[in-house]
Amino acid sequence: MSSTDKTPALAPVYLPSVALFGATGGCLLSTLVRLLNTPPPSGNSPQHVSVLARSTSKLETLLTTKGVPKETIATRLRIVEGDILTNFDKVVETITLPPNIHSEDKRFVDVILFGIGGYPRATIIPPFFTLDNPTICQDGMSAVLNALRQSPTHYSESTINNKPLILAISSTGVYRGGEDDPRDIYIPMLMIYKCFLSGPHKDKIAMEDVLTAAADSDVNSDAKSNPLCDYLVVRGALFNDQPAEAKPLRAGYPKRVPGVGEGVKWGDVAGPAIGCGVSREDVGRWVWEEVASGRAGWNEEGDYVGEWKGKKVTLT
Repeated sequence: MSSTDKTPALAPVYLPSVALFGATGGCLLSTLVRLLNTPPPSGNSPQHVSVLARSTSKLETLLTTKGVPKETIATRLRIVEGDILTNFDKVVETITLPPNIHSEDKRFVDVILFGIGGYPRATIIPPFFTLDNPTICQDGMSAVLNALRQSPTHYSESTINNKPLILAISSTGVYRGGEDDPRDIYIPMLMIYKCFLSGPHKDKIAMEDVLTAAADSDVNSDAKSNPLCDYLVVRGALFNDQPAEAKPLRAGYPKRVPGVGEGVKWGDVAGPAIGCGVSREDVGRWVWEEVASGRAGWNEEGDYVGEWKGKKVTLT
């Protein structure tokens, strides 16, 4: 955690186990650094944290440059080396609890943080920017959901704690319209988004649809009314590399009513938060504080019951 982090040292109500996909860059690297650099409360075991990474050495180097001690990486982080699209067994391993904390009613981690994205490529025709893999987000999310589906006990009545929360990093500008998903960017920015980001946004929309469908009713299961997971989508405004807390962070979502819930401390926004940009560091800090750290939103039984559950949260 950076020396500029001003987050108060609140004791977590519950320490959720966490799995991360896409933590070698972007927003979730910031979350991972905070997870590792925050000591567990007195008398508690360290938080279980696992990461899927294509290169163990690259991730370890990134973390040490961010101030995470090598000893902490070695003792508090479980790195699973593999590719989310080609190594299905590694995806399963990342979200599955190790034998020492695995129980009959809890096979998977509490939280899956999903920040997979592609590398941009410029073109000479609209949309001018595309991704090296145009379906990386939806395909990666499908891989994680399929890893959950592989559990032979998922739909057993005894697996009451076997439904993880999946938090996915998305983007503003992918709203569907209407009161349930209204515009979340300024009108002058509409053309910029359409010309330069329509390709990547198409993938983000598909990713969100895959996730919310699994959370609403897993149609690929025998028990068609049984949700596979809970979800939370984080739609960041245009991402930048400013340091954390350089500007006040605001959070909102469609139909949010001011004055209640955890959102009071994030600008107390009515509806979605609309802005021009947000730092990756701040998004990672928000994910850590509101979901991954256990400081907010969790009850003592290990259920996420926070304000953001089932919402498409805009951050700016």
